[in-house]
Amino acid sequence: MEVRVEDDTELNVLELHNCPLFLEKTTKLLNLEWPRSDTARKHNLEKSCASLPISLILTADNNGETTVIGHSRICSVPGDKNAVLIESVVVDKSIRGKGYGKKMMHETELFAKRKGYLAAYLSTHDKQSFYEHIGYFYCSPVFNMGANSGLLTEDMVKKLFGTTLDGECKTIGCGQSLKADKCCKTENNCAMAPADCDVSARQTYEVKQTDCKTTVSVAVPPAPPLPPPTNRSCCPNPLKVSWMKKEL
Repeated sequence: MEVRVEDDTELNVLELHNCPLFLEKTTKLLNLEWPRSDTARKHNLEKSCASLPISLILTADNNGETTVIGHSRICSVPGDKNAVLIESVVVDKSIRGKGYGKKMMHETELFAKRKGYLAAYLSTHDKQSFYEHIGYFYCSPVFNMGANSGLLTEDMVKKLFGTTLDGECKTIGCGQSLKADKCCKTENNCAMAPADCDVSARQTYEVKQTDCKTTVSVAVPPAPPLPPPTNRSCCPNPLKVSWMKKEL
């Protein structure tokens, strides 16, 4: 059904958990974009709460009838207490291209900023230009559990991955120190060989056993050859996800 929003229509941004009467309409809006069972969708939306995750809805009031025309969800980022992840951003298909998506994002960012968060992350495979236009820039991926991100504390993230999102060097197991985003050994005995580093830097890396009196050298196989170029130009690859960030 096509949604009609006049110029003088009153728009409101509401927290879904405070307005359970809109759960059915929000479920329908999201399932039209990303089909799944109504039961599973409602269960996910019902996780919205006063802390995080929070589902925000954009409503339009027309002649006494309220329609849900947009949705976004704010989740925590494990390991970074100052940032949030914005996901499930959608506007009703029949009114796209009229600025409602930009308004939904602005209100979502403003809401997060009022909560004291300093940065927002998101991922997209086909809306890079839109997010760049509203101030987002490309960044490294962040660990994401969606609506369940709040189940992981910062201490749990450190124990699982041995590092925080700022790449700080952490000790793992028997004194093994690793540092994110570094190609070569550093003065702190942190060493990794990310896939995007120079080939020569990826050949070997060292893991220094600070407590075990041994140093292990591990050979890293060379990267596989790139696929041959093609002359086809098509829409963005739906399997390639871009991660983006904005300071709030």
